[in-house]
Amino acid sequence: MEFQATGPLWSQVMEAFVYWYLAGTIVVIQKKDIATFQQGSQENFWQAWERFGVLIRRTLNHGYSDDRLNEIFHNGLQENFREMIERRYPIEFRYVDLEQAKELCNHIEQVEALLDRELAIQSQIREFGKELKKLT
Repeated sequence: MEFQATGPLWSQVMEAFVYWYLAGTIVVIQKKDIATFQQGSQENFWQAWERFGVLIRRTLNHGYSDDRLNEIFHNGLQENFREMIERRYPIEFRYVDLEQAKELCNHIEQVEALLDRELAIQSQIREFGKELKKLT
């Protein structure tokens, strides 16, 4: 008796296999993306925080503990951002629970947004001053 790989049953078997195989592979890749998180060279703190959150939400079954996620994020920050956090907030960021880390990151994000706006305003004032000098 010869077996032929045709018909709806075969396509269902192939679909189930591909889904099972790829789903596992995708989770492994996504877990690796979380574990190797690094802040981009052009990313500010809140952009890195948002991207890290996307990585975590994309792989809800990542299996990392809250402590490990804090450590991964902290270690993935650029050195100047890590130092800023440690200077401004005299707690060990790596060792706070996830809720405290979220509160801290949200606070830093708000402060950084205010600083960005302040720098933009200062830049506009400088440009206005240059234009004013040209007129006088």
